[in-house]
Amino acid sequence: MLLIVSDGNDTGSTHSFSEALEEVQRSGTVVYAIQYPDAVNGDISSGDLQRLADATGGMLFHLQGADYSDPIARIVSDLHGRYVLGFRPESTSSDSLQHTLRVEVPRPGATVRARRGYSGP
Repeated sequence: MLLIVSDGNDTGSTHSFSEALEEVQRSGTVVYAIQYPDAVNGDISSGDLQRLADATGGMLFHLQGADYSDPIARIVSDLHGRYVLGFRPESTSSDSLQHTLRVEVPRPGATVRARRGYSGP
């Protein structure tokens, strides 16, 4: 699990967003992000943070004020309510290194958040 607390603006990375996304996906990391408004202009640009959270089965929270207790409590609750599913692919001889996953549950009202794929043979 990786927790990012940020305004969402990348001002000094030495790697691209695509490289960061690839690394968290390769490592199996679930990304949770708490985003606060940009101090300079108050904007919230959550595109990349949202993409990281969505692609890894995590969540993005927009901070209201300076109280982190609600997002932290929701992250803790989410971690306590998680299930871990495992599987073995039918074939490991695929030429593709990125595989798509889709998780569904038959229970009405259930929420599923899962990574959208995995890397490997």
